[in-house]
Amino acid sequence: MNNLAEVSYDFAAAFHQLEHSAKVYLRAEGGRWVVDSSIADGHPLATALDRVSCNLGDRCRECGTPDGERQADAMAVAPMPTARELLHMLADLHGGVVVYGEGAR
Repeated sequence: MNNLAEVSYDFAAAFHQLEHSAKVYLRAEGGRWVVDSSIADGHPLATALDRVSCNLGDRCRECGTPDGERQADAMAVAPMPTARELLHMLADLHGGVVVYGEGAR
């Protein structure tokens, strides 16, 4: 299946999930992309979107409920992860662990 138009999505079977996007700055170095060290300042990563959204968009039955709105409001003010926290989240996702060597900050 190479054409995105061929993909169908069963919204009735889908589950409500709040989403956001974080900016991870990359820069070109030696003909490849590397993570820019400016994100390792200990501050939460910058957001890439204006607001928290639901993966189901307008088709979500939960978002319009009082509980759904409370969830979205709470996540709208929750801090984004720092670069270090994101590193651990990615390691967990891939079944790995982060091991720090000498000079780790």
